[in-house]
Amino acid sequence: MMWIDSDIGFHPDSVDQLRSHELPIVCGIYPQKGKRALACHIMPGMPTMQFGKRGNLMELLYAGTGFLLIRREVYLTMQRKLKLPVCNERFGHAMFPFFLPMVRPIEEGYWYLAEDFCRSVGTTATRSFR
Repeated sequence: MMWIDSDIGFHPDSVDQLRSHELPIVCGIYPQKGKRALACHIMPGMPTMQFGKRGNLMELLYAGTGFLLIRREVYLTMQRKLKLPVCNERFGHAMFPFFLPMVRPIEEGYWYLAEDFCRSVGTTATRSFR
């Protein structure tokens, strides 16, 4: 499943590029709205990011969902490991609550992150720098 925010500009080939990595979760990086910052956080101790032809894949601590590819296997793993309940079977199509939010304590209070499921089931978010 490809998540693309309506205000994210991208080249159509960028979707195929993310798919070509064949990773469970991979994202493209984009700037945060109204800030001089990227919509991601690199892992502590990682070197600086390189973009363009010299760019490569890098594991991230957090990634924004504005340009994010999540493969089906991630959702199936979430369903199994998180023991998600089956919802709304009576309507003929079972549903699973994949997007239950997570609240993670941080120094300043709490970080509310609906997409932080990947770490809870053993998957990492990776970004493409090309």
